[in-house]
Amino acid sequence: MIKTRQRKIVLFEFEENRDTQECIAFITKHLPLLKYHTLGFRGQIAQELESFLHSHHLSFALLSGELPTRDMKSYLQKESVALVKDSKKDNDTPRDEAKYEQNAFERTLWIHRIVRSGEEIHHNGDIVIESRVNSGARIVAEGNLYLFGECSGSIEAQGDFIICHKIFTPAILLQDTIISQDILHTINQSNALFKMIFKNGDNIETKDLA
Repeated sequence: MIKTRQRKIVLFEFEENRDTQECIAFITKHLPLLKYHTLGFRGQIAQELESFLHSHHLSFALLSGELPTRDMKSYLQKESVALVKDSKKDNDTPRDEAKYEQNAFERTLWIHRIVRSGEEIHHNGDIVIESRVNSGARIVAEGNLYLFGECSGSIEAQGDFIICHKIFTPAILLQDTIISQDILHTINQSNALFKMIFKNGDNIETKDLA
């Protein structure tokens, strides 16, 4: 009997007719982030690129046809609500159920300490980190992310925005979009105490908050 497992992954898709050296340079630059995800390539890849991927133990796939996609934020929210409904007590009222539905995805994880190298924190909602995030740490928020200290780790947020102080790493993902070095330079050069990173259509933008 064939056994299968369903997994949720983030896949970075590379189009056909790509330049091998540009691919290697891009992956090398964003390796602290991409090593946690799967790389997808349209068409065959050069032997040099394949050897590079194997040497860094990166997961990759050769793609054909259209990939099925869905709004993962909505999906996760529905899944969270379903789990809460299954676990609620028999004497819960409809009002209690409505409260569960509102808070299932939006609950916030507060972290008051330094997040150290080697730590991984994954939360199905917003994350607030009051101290710094060290290099080698990984933060994944299915909601928004608030970074009130300096950040040198890998961070990912599927929510609407990231609030930050200063970020010293190229390993940043907002709604499956890699934040460019130009955006990071703008953030770190700003005199504002806190900045917001958000998406406006397909574009990543920033805004000074204080």
